[in-house]
Amino acid sequence: MLRAVSTRVHLCWHLWKIPMLSRRIAVFSWLLSSIIGPSVALAQPTEEQFVNFFSDTWNQRIDVLYELEDGWDATLLAAMGTRSGGLSLQDEALFQISARKWVAMSNDFWTSDGVFKLDTFDKTVLRLPLVPAMAERQWHDALSRHEGGDLQRMIALGPLLNQDALFAGGEWQEAAFPKLLARVMSLPHDSVSEWAKRQELESRCIAAVSLAQIDALFPNEHFQPNLLPAQP
Repeated sequence: MLRAVSTRVHLCWHLWKIPMLSRRIAVFSWLLSSIIGPSVALAQPTEEQFVNFFSDTWNQRIDVLYELEDGWDATLLAAMGTRSGGLSLQDEALFQISARKWVAMSNDFWTSDGVFKLDTFDKTVLRLPLVPAMAERQWHDALSRHEGGDLQRMIALGPLLNQDALFAGGEWQEAAFPKLLARVMSLPHDSVSEWAKRQELESRCIAAVSLAQIDALFPNEHFQPNLLPAQP
C-alpha cells in the first residue's frame, strides 16, 4: 500500500513540473482520490423534474392550462385510448384532472418564463402506449405506498413517462425498469419524508421518484440512508 502511494507521489512530482495549472489540478485530484477514495459528498443529484403541488409556480401553470384552447390533452387521451379497456366518459373526466396536475408539476413541459411546451408534451405522451400494463400496475402500487393512499392514474403514470432512460431509442427499456422500481420500493418512509421536507415537496410519491434518481445513494443498488445528508 505504501509502495503504491509512493509510486503515485513520484509520478505526480514529475508531472507537476509541467507549467499548466489545469494539469496540476487534475493530478492533485487524481492522487487524492487514489489515496482516500471518491467522496460521495461531491455527487450531485439530477436536475429536479418536478415542482411542488400548490406552489406559486404550480398554480401559475394550472392557470395557463385552463387558458389554453380545448384540445391540448387530445394526444394524451388518444394515447390512453390505445391501452386495454380505454377510458369511459367518467374515467376520462377524472383522468384529465390528474393529467393537468401532472403537466403543471413537470418542469419538462415548461420554459423558464412559464410557456407551455406543447411539442415536448406530445412527444412524451407518445411513450404511453409503450408502457406494459404490468409495469404500470407495479409502479402505481409502489408510489401509492409512499403516498399513503391510492393515487390518481396520471399522478403515478406521468412521472414514469418523464424518465428518459426508460424510453431510449423510442422503445420501452425492459431491463431498466426493474432497477428504478426496486429503488422506489426500497426507500424507507422516514427517508422519503426527510427528502420531501428538504425539497419542499408535499407529495411523498414525487419525493420518492426524486430520490430514486440519485445514483450516489444506491451503491451496489442498495439504498444507504446514511448518505442522504451528503446530498446538496
